[in-house]
Amino acid sequence: MNNKANIKYASKVVSLIPVNQKYKNRIKEDIINRLEEFHGVEDPISILGEPENVAKEFIENIDPSELKPMQSTRRRSSIHYSYKSDKTFMGLPIIDIQLGSFKLAKGVIAIGDFAVGLVAIGAVSAGLISIGALGLGVVALGGAAISLICSLGGLAVSGLFSFGGIAVAYSVAVGGAAFAHTLAIGGYASATDIAMGDIAHGKLALFKKDYKGDIGIEYFSTSLELFKAQVAELYPNLPNWLKSVIDFSYDTIMLTSRSN
Repeated sequence: MNNKANIKYASKVVSLIPVNQKYKNRIKEDIINRLEEFHGVEDPISILGEPENVAKEFIENIDPSELKPMQSTRRRSSIHYSYKSDKTFMGLPIIDIQLGSFKLAKGVIAIGDFAVGLVAIGAVSAGLISIGALGLGVVALGGAAISLICSLGGLAVSGLFSFGGIAVAYSVAVGGAAFAHTLAIGGYASATDIAMGDIAHGKLALFKKDYKGDIGIEYFSTSLELFKAQVAELYPNLPNWLKSVIDFSYDTIMLTSRSN
């Protein structure tokens, strides 16, 4: 008799019986002993039958209190939703939704795990306006947002405006840590030109705790005019909208300081 075949057969049977391991071991030993009574017979199935049927017989004779809930071996079906509008614009559907299938949603308004459109919403999205865990666009919002004009996110990178936990921009970056060429505003602010923050690094730095740069001005109630005078002297061609951003930022920081 092939003892390995008996053990393999018994193991298959007990794997289908929802009881604790101690109970399984007792059943397994019982099956092997029964098989060993049939000397000269090589196939356990020809003696006891298919493992599934044997397991079913055992289950029917086991006290229900000994049985454990069976764990389903079937995979849960993933949630999937698909919709594509009949109307199109420049060859693109007005709305394309592809959820749960990892298919690319592509439309004027695209919503999906991966989305590309004028307005794109998805885990990874790219569009004129992009919203997602990773958003790429002219205007982007997301956990990580990268854009040409304006980004808002945990990590925000943009050519013009960035707002985020970590903000990086050419023109204006505002964030916990802000890095910019022209103007950086944040807890830690670093800029080639103007930096405003608790810790500020820049050619012109307005700071609370520390600064690094050519000119450092500490925040206090009358420092705005001094700061603006330095801005006008160093950057006479600074656009008015940037001057307005500086004024607003200064007022906001001072108001926050007074409330604290």
